[in-house]
Amino acid sequence: MKLTLKSAEGDFVQVSLSGQVSQRILLPAEDSLARLLGLDCYRRRLLLDLSDVHVIDSAGVGWLLGCQKRFREQGGQMVVHSFSPLVREILETLKMHLVLLMADDEQQARELATKAK
Repeated sequence: MKLTLKSAEGDFVQVSLSGQVSQRILLPAEDSLARLLGLDCYRRRLLLDLSDVHVIDSAGVGWLLGCQKRFREQGGQMVVHSFSPLVREILETLKMHLVLLMADDEQQARELATKAK
């Protein structure tokens, strides 16, 4: 799993996630978002681009849910967007749209993050 900062404009931060988001890759005690963006990242609006994620398992979904929880607790917002067909199918099967803010593309993600806050 690789997180890459695409841009940071005011309250909005755009990050792309690529590779495998799986138990094999995730380290339990590591907060990779805070390492990339700083400890106050959960107070911002994150647009998380998943277009380059090819594999996601239950640990990866758990990671997304944990991030979502931290954003809600600290007053921020996370919107995931731009899914590969496989990742979309997995998230829809698990009904993650009931818990995560999900958008088809970056523009829709920005609009959703603006309305939701």
